This record gives sequence, C-alpha cells and structure tokens, in this order.
Amino acid sequence: MPRWLEISYPYIFSIIIGGVSFFLKLEINKISKFDMILSSSVTLSSIIIAFVATMISILISISNSSVMKRINKNNGEHDLITYINTTVISGLLLVTYSLILNVFIESTGYTSRILLSLFVTLLVFFLLSTYRIIRIVTVILTDVLSENKEAQLAPKEVFTPTIKANKSELSEQSAGD
Repeated sequence: MPRWLEISYPYIFSIIIGGVSFFLKLEINKISKFDMILSSSVTLSSIIIAFVATMISILISISNSSVMKRINKNNGEHDLITYINTTVISGLLLVTYSLILNVFIESTGYTSRILLSLFVTLLVFFLLSTYRIIRIVTVILTDVLSENKEAQLAPKEVFTPTIKANKSELSEQSAGD
C-alpha cells in the first residue's frame, strides 16, 4: 500500500461515509434503538483503547529486536506513535461524543442529520484507524516471531575443547601400550 494511502485512508473513507449518511437524510430519531448503538460504541471504543494500550506494552518489550531497530533506523517510530495516538484519541472522541449524543437522541431535522453524520464519521474513522494499527503491529510481531524462529533453527557453534598433553606424558603413554 502506498504511504500516502496508508496515512490518509481513515480520513478519506470516514468523510465519504459520513457525507453519504448526511445526504441520505438519516436522522437520529428514525434509527431504532439508537441509544443502544451509542452504548455499544462506548463499550467497543473502551475495549479497543485497552487493547491498543496492551499492544504498546508488547512493542516496548520487543524494542531490542532487529525489526524494531530497523523501524527506528528508518524513522518509522514516529509513524507508529502517530498511528497509536490517532487511534486512542479518536476512540476517546467517539466515547465523549456518544455520551453527549445521548442528550440529543430525540432531535429531528437538519440538526439530527448533522449530529448523526458526525457520529458515523467518528465511528468509521475510529474503526479504520484501529484496523491500521492492528495490521501494522501484526506485521511487526510476525517479523519478530520469524526472526526468533530463525535464530532457534540456526546451527549453533559448539565449543569443543581440546586437551593438550605434555610430550613426556604422550611418550610414557605410548611406551606403556
């Protein structure tokens, strides 16, 4: 995937899908059990944020691997940190917006359409940024595991000591035989 697309696809697709929801004239009060959708989005966001925090601890624990050293050498740590921050911040925004949106659950008309399209945009952005960071971390972990597997399969040099005897001991042993 080209770098510009990797950086921008959560933004592009979330804006497109949010715009589509606005132009379809979807309203909050016309969506059945929208309060449950909001509650579920808070739960899902919280779980994913906790998962991303766990991924951070895994990345820290493998920081001495050659894969992580290559990422640092190529200045990829900035992108990795940016992607993690984007996911966490968008998740927190989605949680906050979902809680606020509960107040406007009975709204109608233009306001309802705008509020719903913003919710859809945030939700899609959060899900796509989550997918992006999970995909990247999965690639990193796969490389680390294959690196460890190669290290285990590589033949190990075993030091075999040789015993050097004195010349007099060798001549006594051969005379005694």
